[in-house]
Amino acid sequence: MSPILRTFNYFIDFFYPNVCLLCGDKITLNYKTKINPTIDSTKFCCSKCKAQIVFAGNKYEVTAEIIPNYSSENFAITNAVSIFKNTPSPPIINLIYGLKYKGYTQIGLEYGEWLGKVLVSEKMTDYNYIVPLPIHPARKRERGYNQSDYIALGTNKILNIKVASDLLKRTKHTTSQTLLKPKERLKNMENVFALNTKYNVAGMKILIVDDVLTTGATLNNCALTLLYNKAKQVDVATLLKA
Repeated sequence: MSPILRTFNYFIDFFYPNVCLLCGDKITLNYKTKINPTIDSTKFCCSKCKAQIVFAGNKYEVTAEIIPNYSSENFAITNAVSIFKNTPSPPIINLIYGLKYKGYTQIGLEYGEWLGKVLVSEKMTDYNYIVPLPIHPARKRERGYNQSDYIALGTNKILNIKVASDLLKRTKHTTSQTLLKPKERLKNMENVFALNTKYNVAGMKILIVDDVLTTGATLNNCALTLLYNKAKQVDVATLLKA
């Protein structure tokens, strides 16, 4: 980086300081070295908060947490993995909120890349497509983007697997899952997704990515749609396990 650009960046930091979304402290970025998203601070999360992050566990633990929400014949996910466990301190959910509602799409790219590294460590790399969880067109118009698209692009940097953003379509504009009880979440997501007819997923292995995994209702319904269309296996990966 040139001395002029470095000076400009420090000037921006002084007058428009980056603030950690988790603790509210000012973040001073080191412009001399390339930021490593798994170690260093970033413009959204300081190194102190990163050191306190609770991780979600391996794919067997994460999958086991959501299995009790379903009968055996209605559970369509083979493996589920997340980076973080939701905790009040540090409040990782604030990163998701920034990605989802404040336009901080860089969070999706950066932590999607981290998610890709987790998938490599879990030996979850053999897929035909990475599919961002689709949102309804009306919600996308309102928000201006789909946060899962950015997570998928970050994950692609590590896995180098084609991202198919249009493979699934959301056909119903559902109530937000946030305030619903587990059984209400399952009911709310019935028959919400459809396969784009330009795709043939028969015999394929699909990875669906999203921001948060709670009961898994939304992701499981995506998986059911894909299995109905003869996909061989559907796995899911999210930034946060709530």
